[in-house]
Amino acid sequence: MLAELVHCLHAESDALMARDVEGLARAVERKDRALRCLAPELGRAGQSWLRTAVRDARELNDHNARLLAAHMNVTRARLDCLLGAPGAGALYSPDGRAAGAEGRTVQRGVRA
Repeated sequence: MLAELVHCLHAESDALMARDVEGLARAVERKDRALRCLAPELGRAGQSWLRTAVRDARELNDHNARLLAAHMNVTRARLDCLLGAPGAGALYSPDGRAAGAEGRTVQRGVRA
């Protein structure tokens, strides 16, 4: 079951790097099932090989968390650019129209 967990973590990493949302969802679901099955064994983690394997799995999971954080930061920056960061004017209003310099909505081709 530990091998399945490591496989799931690699699949999760691959999905994150490929930006494969459906693959990521499948990998996370399989990872959750593997962790639930492993929980009883981890309580008896007196064996050194198991401790080493758990440490390796934790490092893979931490790596995936860093990948996810990077994607979230890029997405947040893109949204801030489109919708306007605090204190800056938005490029687009929430309804998708272009916003003017003062943050008011501009309709192109319509005379006031």
